[in-house]
Amino acid sequence: MNAARTTFSPSRRTNTVSTACSTPCPGTKFPAHITSGSGHGRSERRTVQLAPLGDFLGYPAIDFPHATHAFLIERYTTHHTSQKRSAHAALGLTSLTGRYAHPAHIGGYVRSHWHIENKLHWVRDVTDNEDQSRTRTGTAPRVMASLRNLATSTHRQAGHTNIAQALRHTARNTTRALTLLGIPT
Repeated sequence: MNAARTTFSPSRRTNTVSTACSTPCPGTKFPAHITSGSGHGRSERRTVQLAPLGDFLGYPAIDFPHATHAFLIERYTTHHTSQKRSAHAALGLTSLTGRYAHPAHIGGYVRSHWHIENKLHWVRDVTDNEDQSRTRTGTAPRVMASLRNLATSTHRQAGHTNIAQALRHTARNTTRALTLLGIPT
């Protein structure tokens, strides 16, 4: 999948309800997938619309290599405490074809991207303080990133959900890291 990065921030939701418009949403000629939910102090409604690229319904063809569809994701959020409302829109392109090019799938793929961002990159940025690393020459930055990923993944496989706490616990005794990797001490 070659999907463009989107500009909205991730959010976790509970009580999610999904509905797909059986006909195109009002004012459009394209099918949409609508989800709504409430959690983390806010209510959210997200609409994903998908339009094929090329000579479709008289629209001009777009010459973008391998792109088959363009999509629009609209997110409307209301914060429960302040009643502040916000609206975000993001456009993207994808090379998905056939049954995989459906608004519900596109919405899931975009949300999955943010799941990875939150699960790994946030830990690397905040817990490992990777942005402050002074390692900048040769292959050392890639080696250090690989070691950080190994430490994070190993702790997750061991069942730890708080990586910072797990790293502190392991750092207190040098044999714990070896035991975690299955190396006898």
